Amino acid sequence: MIEYKNNSNNNVVELTVDGKITTADFKSLMAKVEADFAKYGKLRVLEDIHSFKGIDPMVLWSALQQIRRIYDVTHAAIVVDAKWLRMISEVISGIYPFEIKVFERSLIEEARFWLANC
Repeated sequence: MIEYKNNSNNNVVELTVDGKITTADFKSLMAKVEADFAKYGKLRVLEDIHSFKGIDPMVLWSALQQIRRIYDVTHAAIVVDAKWLRMISEVISGIYPFEIKVFERSLIEEARFWLANC
């Protein structure tokens, strides 16, 4: 499941991941993200990962079709306590064309502050 929250005052959006990511979740997410891209042009993203129990294979295919949007993100804060997800997040941060910072769950307000002031 993915929950999506946007802030009507700025271009910061929050994604909350809890469990398995389904194709329906991803389609709903992309509709909301596209609306915010249309409104702001560029987005700053906070991804709050409570638990990750996998992803439908079709989501990966759909995500690849949206790869052009990667250049419309300026900053990402990844909030996660699971050590293996923190490690993966830190490794991939060098691959993406935007700045990524990884925060422990106890520091979620610090992550929000960082994004609000980028």
